[in-house]
Amino acid sequence: MGNAPAVSVNPVVTTPVTTVPYLNRAMLSFVPQDSTFAANLAASSQPWVYQSPTSLQGIAMELGPGTWESRLLSLGAPDDEPIWLACAAHFNPLGALDSSGNRNPLSIKKPDLLIAGVRTRAELSTNTITFTNATAGRVRVKVNESKFLFANDSPVGALADVTVVADGVLTPTDLASALTLALNNIAGFAAHFLASSALGVVTITTLEVG
Repeated sequence: MGNAPAVSVNPVVTTPVTTVPYLNRAMLSFVPQDSTFAANLAASSQPWVYQSPTSLQGIAMELGPGTWESRLLSLGAPDDEPIWLACAAHFNPLGALDSSGNRNPLSIKKPDLLIAGVRTRAELSTNTITFTNATAGRVRVKVNESKFLFANDSPVGALADVTVVADGVLTPTDLASALTLALNNIAGFAAHFLASSALGVVTITTLEVG
């Protein structure tokens, strides 16, 4: 690489110039509280309602400064619905309290578009461990490994750490039952999960959504 300066160019079209409007768009998620509103949104086929590609139900809406109230009303949303309150604050922002204790509307350019989507709820999660044969050996199972969170546990480094020994006689169903019993006997594991077994398969299910 030499010492001469490198060539850097920055061409700019000066004429003709087309003004590009600034678009102020936002997205937010919500959980419908009113059952009628939730059902109407899910069943809606309006062009401003987006459908889920899997369930084919309405999951999101296009709302604007001049359309949000009428569109929410058409879906049966009451004025205390969380998405209604969010839209009111978004499209009609209020200033800080004045000396008289009033909050006056702010004189700003209203946002162009708001995409409001239904937030999915968390569900119980499950994981499975399958024993396929009775070959003699050892199987070690660790649940939620973390050497920092579980540094004081024994064995260290996991919420649960158990070993199942196969002697060549125990069946896959026996091994699954042994693992299930060992896991459920660990207090830290049992506080958050439940293990169950059937036909050689151990299923671990969370006790709380998250």
